[in-house]
Amino acid sequence: MYLDSDCVIRGTVKRISYFEIDSTLIRKIDVQVKTCYKGDLAENTLISVLENDGYIRLKTLYEKVKKEYEEKGGSKEKEDAFLCSATYMTEKEESEMEDTLNRLKASEAP
Repeated sequence: MYLDSDCVIRGTVKRISYFEIDSTLIRKIDVQVKTCYKGDLAENTLISVLENDGYIRLKTLYEKVKKEYEEKGGSKEKEDAFLCSATYMTEKEESEMEDTLNRLKASEAP
């Protein structure tokens, strides 16, 4: 696994958050680098690791969809989304995910 990795680090988990992108649950783990064994990450760099795994609490799902449903005046689309367990990211969550994806793209650029 070491040989196949771009970076190998030891660090401290600072935050774990969960998102949904195109019906896929994503876990985002923010890690502060302590030691870099492979790659060129400096100590104290904050990196984000995205994993194709995660969960959304039912309470969070309910609160987000209920608010959206009420703001839109109870549209049929929102009612269907609620009944089908659709989830929505807040603007802050969308912004954080976009920032993370942009950082990942930038780190992969030649």
